[in-house]
Amino acid sequence: ADVQTVIERQWWKLAQEIVAKSHEAKVDLSSPVRSAVREIKSKADTLLRSLDPLAGKPKPVSPAFQWAQNSTHLIMSVKFTARWNAPGALEAKDVKVNFTDSTFNFEGIGEHSNNKYTYTLNLDFFDRIVAEGCRWKAASVGKLDVTVQKKWARKWPRLLRNKKKKISNMHFWMELQDKLESTLANLGTASNSPFTCQDKGKVYCLPSDSCKAADDCASCAGKTTLNQESFQCVGLPTERGTVTFKDADMQPGTVGGTIKVSKAKVEHDVSHYAVYWGTAEKKLDSVDRIADLPVTGQDIEWSLDKKTLIPEGATHFVVHTRNDLGEHETGNSAPVVDGVWPSGKATGLSFDDRDGEQGEVSGTVTIQKAEDESRVTHYVLSWGKSKGAKVGKDAHISDVPVTGNAVTHYISVNTKPPKGAQYILAFSKNEHGELPEPVA
Repeated sequence: ADVQTVIERQWWKLAQEIVAKSHEAKVDLSSPVRSAVREIKSKADTLLRSLDPLAGKPKPVSPAFQWAQNSTHLIMSVKFTARWNAPGALEAKDVKVNFTDSTFNFEGIGEHSNNKYTYTLNLDFFDRIVAEGCRWKAASVGKLDVTVQKKWARKWPRLLRNKKKKISNMHFWMELQDKLESTLANLGTASNSPFTCQDKGKVYCLPSDSCKAADDCASCAGKTTLNQESFQCVGLPTERGTVTFKDADMQPGTVGGTIKVSKAKVEHDVSHYAVYWGTAEKKLDSVDRIADLPVTGQDIEWSLDKKTLIPEGATHFVVHTRNDLGEHETGNSAPVVDGVWPSGKATGLSFDDRDGEQGEVSGTVTIQKAEDESRVTHYVLSWGKSKGAKVGKDAHISDVPVTGNAVTHYISVNTKPPKGAQYILAFSKNEHGELPEPVA
């Protein structure tokens, strides 16, 4: 009979006889015997646990976690166990994670040592966070990785709103913090927040990092309006961003490419960067806004579609910082430079090799001027693997300035062309780039 079946039916005497005979036959039954015994023991333990009227219901546990911070984010690791150095569940199921502007809430169910646990962690943060910018993911070995975006880039003095609240399984992530410390080097440590001021029956003044009476926002520099809902003195943005643009459209009369907005030095009171058509001095109110870009804590790049027409009167891109109360009264601008390909390619190219040595060249390259040189500043000489393509990174020979006539360039004695070079190419060039089609 199969020894596992015998054990499962609890025919212990027969099972012992089978094991005894296995020794005589030199057959190892360790694995099936141990497996069958473990299964019976597990069922017996389950039966004993069922005597408890609460058996089968997950036990509530506050999971252990550690945290660190950089200038813009909190980084947390949550472990599915009551103590950081203790074993726990390898995974959590039915996970629920929620962020608000001030809290983090986690719940999940895990199993360890034949027991089920409900892991619950609720944190009230010291300062405001951006719920939309927060992220979480399941990590290896029974952990949850959490990244929390701070509302304002600054150093927090602690994690929790209530400095007297103690969480026994909360740990400071010293190893990670040592790596992040450089991001906090030039930042002061906050003393207050809207939440700590609210707990004192006051409102928060961000410029002075202080709590004020609700009727005293007039003394909060630049933030003289009371927002009772957020427990803050508020006002228009105090800092401006900057904008740059490089046209990649290369057709006359239209533009398209990357608008880069460099973030304001301080973004505490900025929610968006509004980009407009305008002049060097101001935006054009008669033209629709180009883009309204949410703050990310980093510089922002935004793509303007190619073949975009430049509105009448527009000479610049203008960026204004803004928040719910409005825009900074002045913006910063960058000129709208319409990038255009060179106006034409050279009409001819000749080269007379005078070197005489195999594998080497030397002589004068003559470039016949383009019929229209109005938008050509140079002819770029390159080694070519074909009549239309350069050999690669070693292709460049020289940039030859236009003169209004045919121009020349001398290739010195004993010059060895790069591997694969079969042609000399001349590309027309201006400040916006090279014309893709060369003359060979």
